[in-house]
Amino acid sequence: MNITLTLDGVLRTPTGTPNRIGRDLFHALERDNTLYVLTTDHNADARRWLQLNQFYGWAQLLTIPHTENGRSPDAQRAHRNDRHIEFIQSIRHELHLDLAIEADPDIAAGLLRHGLPTVLTTHPAFSHPLHRPDHDRTPTPWDNLKKAIEEDRLTTAPNSEDD
Repeated sequence: MNITLTLDGVLRTPTGTPNRIGRDLFHALERDNTLYVLTTDHNADARRWLQLNQFYGWAQLLTIPHTENGRSPDAQRAHRNDRHIEFIQSIRHELHLDLAIEADPDIAAGLLRHGLPTVLTTHPAFSHPLHRPDHDRTPTPWDNLKKAIEEDRLTTAPNSEDD
């Protein structure tokens, strides 16, 4: 298979260290697949980071072009995501991509909307909603989640009186 992996979020954590899960996933996939690493970094910087952290089995390092142009942080993020999705769409057929591995749920959703099989993997630093860059609402309290699950279970369970 031909697979893209995003450097930031999949292979590299927000602090710049290797993501252990991303590294294991990379090494498991490199044996039988062609891997393309996507980055917004300068190519030389990304290449150096990959080599220093023992990511060797990739076929090509692809730089996603982007511009910020004085936008608000939310607008910059949306623009970056759109450019990321557009870039993958532009190389999809040429590279015969079979799968994309992404760390951003919005990018993953966009790729899925375009019909590209996508795996979403996120670093624990983004697992708590308050730490996510796109957080804008209050998390649902745990007890409310448990109550909703139990109510759903009761409404969808087969009625034992009908048996």
